[in-house]
Amino acid sequence: MTLKFSRFNILKETEGNACLLFNTKTQALVELDEQGRQSYAGLDPSSVFGSSFTELGFWIEDEDDEIMELIYENRLAMFDQQFIRIVVKLTDDCNFRCPYCYQEHKKRTMGQEQIRAVYQFMRKLHEQRERKFVITYFGGEPLLNLDAILQLEALLDESGIPHTGNISTNGFLLKESVIEKLKGTRIRDVQITLDGPQEIHDRSRVLADGRGTFEEVLQGIQALSKENRFSVILRCNLSPVNEPYIHELLDFLRGQGLIRKHIFVLFNETMDYTGTDSPLFYNSREAYAAAYLEIQKKLLEIGQPLPRHGRTNTFCSMYPSGAYTISPALEIEACTSDEALLGRIDSDGNVHYFRSFYDKMLNPLYAREACMACKVLPMCMGGCMLLHKLGRENCIAQKYIIEDLLPLYQLSNEKYGEDNLP
Repeated sequence: MTLKFSRFNILKETEGNACLLFNTKTQALVELDEQGRQSYAGLDPSSVFGSSFTELGFWIEDEDDEIMELIYENRLAMFDQQFIRIVVKLTDDCNFRCPYCYQEHKKRTMGQEQIRAVYQFMRKLHEQRERKFVITYFGGEPLLNLDAILQLEALLDESGIPHTGNISTNGFLLKESVIEKLKGTRIRDVQITLDGPQEIHDRSRVLADGRGTFEEVLQGIQALSKENRFSVILRCNLSPVNEPYIHELLDFLRGQGLIRKHIFVLFNETMDYTGTDSPLFYNSREAYAAAYLEIQKKLLEIGQPLPRHGRTNTFCSMYPSGAYTISPALEIEACTSDEALLGRIDSDGNVHYFRSFYDKMLNPLYAREACMACKVLPMCMGGCMLLHKLGRENCIAQKYIIEDLLPLYQLSNEKYGEDNLP
């Protein structure tokens, strides 16, 4: 058997003659001493570590084609409808007016008729064959239409359609009475945005009348944290404006007891989808990546396992044919950030696709030459379609900092184990 190195190996020098070896396709991460390095470089399957290098994907057989394997697995994932992911945009309206928000906040809200159509759509999919459904309740602000959540959950439970749910909310309406109602649903994950300590958050996360929202959002987070049935994601939209205050925010959350199991802080770049020249946005992915790296160090310091942007068969969970973002008007949109229409659902729950749907399914971004040559392709698979469509840089931030992240991932694994990754 003739072996060769995987094209997706990344080697990071550490102290002495040691190194970290990482494979972006298998996500294997190992620390090698001098003997291990010599064994790795030798490509000898009979060596002391030979079987491990093969099992972990660092060595592959000479006839293996990793690129074709990625393309094949991408095609399988894109057309797999065993796992159905549905984003239900309960309303386009919102009680916040965040300055970086890309949504227009139209006065469109799902009523009973639209919820029943979504239910019929799911019922017909379920009757075709047994499937797994994951529902994301989204907006606007989804809790402005809490009754619609309860109606759809009740219809699905009455019909015995298996599903799990999550909700993305600004948290302002997350009172104890609302949480009590959500406990009667299959919602298990709640994402709430907190953009900094109070003074900073209250500049960017404001009500329609301009008032800050930090105190009310924090109260909602604290109330939710008492319920072990929910996993809580505290999302922070990172920008050049709030970046200097993130360490203060994380220290505050730790002091409040909000850095613990079932509560994770995740950082995402504040994205410019409208082409505005604003200080709220980074001028490059490299600039965001540098800020992101420093924050990962702080997360380890305060006691949170590091999140991983791991292996993926599609860049976004909303790319496959089994993923649907449904607007209040029953339109199928490209994703939560892109309102381009891919089709519609009629009142009986039947789907009607437009040509744009087939364009999305049949024209993968990873076919570009630069993507094919990139070591992080298995973690990206071509990047965000919307950013590409807008002519923006759409590489993942990890591309620019992957070697510097490896020692942090190793420390996180040693402290918390890989099973505890959020």
